[in-house]
Amino acid sequence: MMKFLRKWWDSGLLVLVALLLASLLRFQGLEGSYIRAFDPFLFWRVSEAIWNTGTWEMNDTLRYHPFGWDSEELAPAPPHAMVLLGKVAGDLKAGVRWFPAFFGLLSVLVMALIGRRFGVSGLSALILGILPGYIYRTSEGFADKEPIAMFFGLLGMYFFILAMEKKNWLDAIYAGLAFGFVAGAWGGKILFIASLLPVIVVLMLRERYDRILMAGVTLVIYQVLHVVVPRYVKFWVDPFSLAVLGFGLFCFLFYGIYKSKKLEKLGNKRLWLCIGIMVAGTLVASTAVYKNPLFLPRFGWDLITKALVPASDVSHYETVQENARPTWSWALPDNTFYQQMGLFFFLALPAIYFMINGKDDKEVVLGSFGAFSILAGFVAVRLFAFTATGVALTSAYVIKKLFAHKDVAVKLTGYFVLGLSLWLAYPYVMSSMETSKYASLTTTWFENMKWAQFNIPQEDPIVTWWDYGYWIQTLGNRTSLGDGGNMEPGYILNGYTGLFFASGDYENTTRWINDWGYKYVTIDYAMLGKYFAYSTLGGVSNMLNIFKYHSNMYTEFGMADIYVGWSDDLGPAAISPIQVGDNLYVLMGKIVNGAIKWEGVAGEFAILTNSGLYQCPPMGYCQSGALGKYQPINQSVFIYWGQQAVVGDMESMHSTFARLWFFDGEYTQYKQVLNNGECKMFVVRA
Repeated sequence: MMKFLRKWWDSGLLVLVALLLASLLRFQGLEGSYIRAFDPFLFWRVSEAIWNTGTWEMNDTLRYHPFGWDSEELAPAPPHAMVLLGKVAGDLKAGVRWFPAFFGLLSVLVMALIGRRFGVSGLSALILGILPGYIYRTSEGFADKEPIAMFFGLLGMYFFILAMEKKNWLDAIYAGLAFGFVAGAWGGKILFIASLLPVIVVLMLRERYDRILMAGVTLVIYQVLHVVVPRYVKFWVDPFSLAVLGFGLFCFLFYGIYKSKKLEKLGNKRLWLCIGIMVAGTLVASTAVYKNPLFLPRFGWDLITKALVPASDVSHYETVQENARPTWSWALPDNTFYQQMGLFFFLALPAIYFMINGKDDKEVVLGSFGAFSILAGFVAVRLFAFTATGVALTSAYVIKKLFAHKDVAVKLTGYFVLGLSLWLAYPYVMSSMETSKYASLTTTWFENMKWAQFNIPQEDPIVTWWDYGYWIQTLGNRTSLGDGGNMEPGYILNGYTGLFFASGDYENTTRWINDWGYKYVTIDYAMLGKYFAYSTLGGVSNMLNIFKYHSNMYTEFGMADIYVGWSDDLGPAAISPIQVGDNLYVLMGKIVNGAIKWEGVAGEFAILTNSGLYQCPPMGYCQSGALGKYQPINQSVFIYWGQQAVVGDMESMHSTFARLWFFDGEYTQYKQVLNNGECKMFVVRA
């Protein structure tokens, strides 16, 4: 039985099963009308320009008004790959939609090649094919940068392992080229190559100068390719690139010292000589480039602590929901790692052991790759695509080790762990399949963009939150103030728009719009849930909380409707509109052990019923006085009667977004020109 399993795990038949299953999971929306994420709309537009003209060398006037955007900042690999696939399919849109699944499947195949070096080709390919964190980023329609980057990164890892095994210069060069191609595809280009740096340290301590030379070749070739990618021409000032180049040059130095006949008499002291030169070189390079000898050491230390210690403030990158820092919890269903990786994550943890104690050099590579990929996942949820690659390989290898042990108890543990891992992955796989079926672009947003095409002059930019920029540019053919590019000058503009939408100081936050002559603003329902992102970037740091209608319950004031949700001030909370005589109040309280403990009444509220808005001035909110022993608190509530409520502090509920969304621009300079239920478009009043 054991021999059968070992052959099965390393069989071409299981690889075929893995590819078929991966195909089924990734091609779920072929009948759909749209590609299904934000970024693909940028790549669709860029690919269309390449398709029609053969080039994308231009300043993009539709992005980052009034600054414009230099096309040299674009990662060139994704759009060119989409054009190539489009030519094969005979349809550009098909190329854009199929791109992620195509490279996702190629990655599964390359994982099988890597796994073959460890005797787990089929098992490693199967695990990568079903991990939800990898399905989402490599599903048809989600044409982002990660699919092609993961493919080239895994290909580089395969050749690097071959170089470690065979001490073959050609394999080391191929590895460097493949890792270098990642630089033309993905902002996380450093991750694969950085996972090799601990390998160099371990090999150095073991004095394996022949393997270190192969690593040096890979690192230098990787860095050379940065010169041909325009966005990385200035890599000399990038501390990541400087560190990689330093490691590469050190590898050659290490090899030279150990091959020198004159220094051979030093014996083990050669290792200390190398370490001393490496430390001195780091301090000199740091001083020469950054005018501070400790800049590079501190930079490296900060990277490690960022992954392990929660940040004190939130960066632009981390305001994106999918990039939010995952919180570790032993309540596994609430743990992001567990949801994405299941027990495979726990099986991958022994990777650190292999990095330190692996007898074979390729085991050291495996351990470092696995450990580094897990660490990266703690930085941002988006990096789970990279995490999945290391988890797939190392967990497959650990399962093999469990089964190979002679002790019967460990064998049984291996069977149990494998079965349980696959079973636990199932619900999240099904969830990923369902997610991949649907477009993020809704019919109402499509209507919004078509309206813009016919009604908004081409010279007028549209002010909105940056998520929607690519839709505006691609479908509306209009200029957006910002988009999901996450780069300068987007940071600056997102700060302006964040303050504009989230601050209650309407007069001051609209001044820049008037100064720059912007006329059109569009918002949508989803911005309720994204309020934290733009309020944080705007320096306001407030949130809006959505409460759902729960039931009609008895209170001390009689029967009343109850809405439940989460409040930043109260935690699990409930609200209830109470009629006392001719007056309305909104009670607010905490939910403790399933019961409601009332804390006070909302300081102001508005209610939308079938008959219209129950309004009081100013700005449509009714002010509350005390209700018996319950005093008004700094909370504002907008209730959609019998459906849901939105709760927030008073500044948030008086923000520009609240004025536009809840009250259709009353008491503002904007009048509504489009409202299709989900989206609203406004123009400056004449």
